[in-house]
Amino acid sequence: MTSLLDQQLAAVSREFAKPSISEFLTRELDRKVNAMSSHAARLTFLALQGGSWAERYRTFCRTGAQPFGGPHPEYGEMAAADFVILISHISALQGQVKARMKEAV
Repeated sequence: MTSLLDQQLAAVSREFAKPSISEFLTRELDRKVNAMSSHAARLTFLALQGGSWAERYRTFCRTGAQPFGGPHPEYGEMAAADFVILISHISALQGQVKARMKEAV
């Protein structure tokens, strides 16, 4: 019979094994960007995402509102750091796409 401590440690381990909401969102963003057929489409998509997430972050800072109307069903609530990570990732992807465009010329 497992002890209560073993059960609690297993529960904590499972919780930390789950990706964070920012990890989930950056993976989804990468998947969508990689599926696009042109650099121009990628840059347009990333510009729209950057503006959208910046606005969601401003709203979060003013009101505490979650971008999904509440906690994400699987990953929970977003914290300020999650927004910063995602917006930074969008900016980094834009830089990568622009660099690839220069290499192609």
